[in-house]
Amino acid sequence: MSELNKKELHKKILNELSSSDSKTILKSIQSLREEGIASDIPILLDVVIEKKDPSISKAVWNLLIDVKEEKAGEIIIEAIENERYASLRKELVAVCWESRLNFSQHLDVFVEILIQENFETAFEAFTVIENMTGIISDEKKEEIAKKLKEAIANASQERKGFLHEAIHLVNAITDEEKY
Repeated sequence: MSELNKKELHKKILNELSSSDSKTILKSIQSLREEGIASDIPILLDVVIEKKDPSISKAVWNLLIDVKEEKAGEIIIEAIENERYASLRKELVAVCWESRLNFSQHLDVFVEILIQENFETAFEAFTVIENMTGIISDEKKEEIAKKLKEAIANASQERKGFLHEAIHLVNAITDEEKY
């Protein structure tokens, strides 16, 4: 397929996402598994918000979990931080631990969610931290541990446990540069 034909096909798939027919939208989401690009993620999130259809939401979350393009990780983090997608934050954070993408460079984002967000979203952020691998400098670990320790003073009992455990988890992330 020529580059022009691929672009036309991609445009057609994206246009079908605005259909009023759920089956057409689900077919388009499935097509994006093959033809989609990372920059399609905000469009898919908008569809979830606009359509409020559980089958469409499930298809989008499953697609995002399966994305392998590293650039998608940056777009997912941008969406987590964007108030436009605040209603989807819990699901977006869950995608981070369910996917194979590396989010270790965004540890700060998940620590902030752990401290600030509602319990369910904080639990998802804790799970991301728990599954995190990658290179975290000793200085960064110390900075994060200090932030978590400071948050413990004002935290609810149930959140205090998360915060204490998160300190241990952050300190256990291997600094691969040393080896």
